Amino acid sequence: RVRAAGCPSRRRPAPARGVSRRRARHISHADMRYLLLLLSAAWGYGLSVGTSTRSAVPDYNVSPCDCEHRRLILVRHGAVSPELHDPPLRQGAVYGGNYNVPLSEAGEAEAAIIASLISTAHGHEVRQLCASPRAMHSGRLIARAVSPLVVGGLPVVASPLLVDIDRGAWDGLTVEEIRALWGYEAFERCSREDDYGRDVVGGEGIGTVRSRSLAMRDAVLQGTRPGTASVLCTHKWVARQILAEALSQVKDHGSQIPVPTASISVVDYPDGTWPLELTAALEERGAFFPSERSVPLVRVIGYKPGRVQMR
Repeated sequence: RVRAAGCPSRRRPAPARGVSRRRARHISHADMRYLLLLLSAAWGYGLSVGTSTRSAVPDYNVSPCDCEHRRLILVRHGAVSPELHDPPLRQGAVYGGNYNVPLSEAGEAEAAIIASLISTAHGHEVRQLCASPRAMHSGRLIARAVSPLVVGGLPVVASPLLVDIDRGAWDGLTVEEIRALWGYEAFERCSREDDYGRDVVGGEGIGTVRSRSLAMRDAVLQGTRPGTASVLCTHKWVARQILAEALSQVKDHGSQIPVPTASISVVDYPDGTWPLELTAALEERGAFFPSERSVPLVRVIGYKPGRVQMR
């Protein structure tokens, strides 16, 4: 049939070369599962599809990172389910970075919520994403939410520097059992004394956790361009070390800083506030007074957007 000049063709456009129409319409099970998870999380949080997280969460008002700062977004993984570990862990028992405990159903939902928040509020500025090997699932949810906004996507880089503290002989014991064997103030000593966890418990000292946490912070900031942000998906005690340094609460290693599961903390770093070797040397030489010192700007600490019913 001859088509008149200027008349548009009624034929449907052919799919890309080598891709059938059936395959072009295909959605993988993993993508469908993520979509359903994100929608269920939004429903539980009270968000409607297409609603901005900024407008739905009026108390989260973190301004975009300016060109004089490098932004670090700290995310703690979602809630875990000890009974899903192989073998199952005791309820109420202490365990540390040696265990890879799966997320609970509620943990997956709240991790999807935090991923949606990061995509909406920070997706335009995130250019790096690193995660603890024990928090890769939460990290992948963030990557999947932010990747459409980043040219070439946003890969997740795993780093052992981000794992939680090694509890040593405390693994598998309850708080009551630990206090009965090591004394009532055992937890307080472990969180305040640099080498208590290593010398007394046989695990990792909090001083070592601080050193590797700040080493990871410095390495990530080195690769973060001014005006952009990097995300660290990690654990409670690692996040506390980075926040304690920013807040000048290093004496107690941030033991009182609230970092709930699936929470976000944001710190902006101007030049001169990192790396650790530089700031320590300047303070030792008395190069500046505290009032004159350029300090990190802590925008938000332990913000948890969703109120998902925990199980």
